[in-house]
Amino acid sequence: MISLSWNGLAFTAAAETAGIARSGAALGFQQTVLGVLYTAGAPAFAALVAATSWRVAFEVAAVFPLVGVLVLLRVAEVTGAGRRREMSAIPPAAR
Repeated sequence: MISLSWNGLAFTAAAETAGIARSGAALGFQQTVLGVLYTAGAPAFAALVAATSWRVAFEVAAVFPLVGVLVLLRVAEVTGAGRRREMSAIPPAAR
């Protein structure tokens, strides 16, 4: 989940969800969290391998995408009718 969160779709989703006024803060927060997790993830994975085995480490790593799916299943999708114009990251002149 985290390994794919730096792509353009993640940037677009963060900006659209936050709205025009807060899109910069949302993108900054997203990238900060990703940087911290990337920095902590590799040493944590290596420590887990050293303490247990490669198999256990990969099994633990497989839990995170499953948790991500469960979390995203609880998020309601906003359809076109439920979305307000000010929620869009597209400037009014470009609409």
